[in-house]
Amino acid sequence: MTSTFPSSTDGAKAQRQRWEHGQIGLGLSTAIPRLLQAAKQLNLDLLTLVLDLMVPPLSLFLILLMMTLIVSAFALLFGLGAAASMISLGCLMVVSLATVLAWSSKGREVLPPRSLMLVPSYFWAKFRHYLAAVLGERVSQWVRADRS
Repeated sequence: MTSTFPSSTDGAKAQRQRWEHGQIGLGLSTAIPRLLQAAKQLNLDLLTLVLDLMVPPLSLFLILLMMTLIVSAFALLFGLGAAASMISLGCLMVVSLATVLAWSSKGREVLPPRSLMLVPSYFWAKFRHYLAAVLGERVSQWVRADRS
């Protein structure tokens, strides 16, 4: 199988947005019913596929972990238990460590060390992208990305 990737920045952005919205939409619309079906039928193959479908893109996963940590830290300020904050911080640390280890062993060619300064702006752009999706600005139809 071969594929031609979009040549323009706008084309790549539109394609990535379509993929991410599609993955999230598919996960939200089918995950819970299929998870219940897999449990009811004791179907391990279906369960594996559904669990894979429920894993969000890494950037969204990290954003959700950070938001969970922020919310649990605010709860801690109001005298609620520290367990949620500790669990959130632990999860964020483990995922961050795994990401750094994967980058250091396999990702340096794709994202050189000098490009790491761009990571915060990348996450900010992703946050705005996901926020727009939550607020109803979703890709509802397929538009072919520019490959000229």
